[in-house]
Amino acid sequence: GDPLCDDRRRFRLPGAASALVRTLPFEAGGFGGSVWDAGIALAVWLSLDSPDGGRAAVANKRVLELGSGAGLGGIAAALVGAASVVLSDYGEAAGEEEGARPAAGARPAAGTRPAAGTR
Repeated sequence: GDPLCDDRRRFRLPGAASALVRTLPFEAGGFGGSVWDAGIALAVWLSLDSPDGGRAAVANKRVLELGSGAGLGGIAAALVGAASVVLSDYGEAAGEEEGARPAAGARPAAGTRPAAGTR
């Protein structure tokens, strides 16, 4: 196949949440088109229902994810009830302009409301 084609990866997170993330090969998206191990760990941690963090850390709060890559951590924050989420990374994979973008395609977890700033 074409090495510059995009790919979609589904992540099933604790609490039955699921995130579909578009990734790009490095040649097409650079660092901003990847799902990084730290983003996976952040998404799992945010999905946990724990008094020490997880959902409670972002519930009803504004979240800015810097260096978000493909945005899995920020999408997870939106899924668990953040009031708003902005993803930011360098380069064209971050959107039409370099800089911040809303968490697209995020759907709220059961019992939460849609996060402002998501579509």
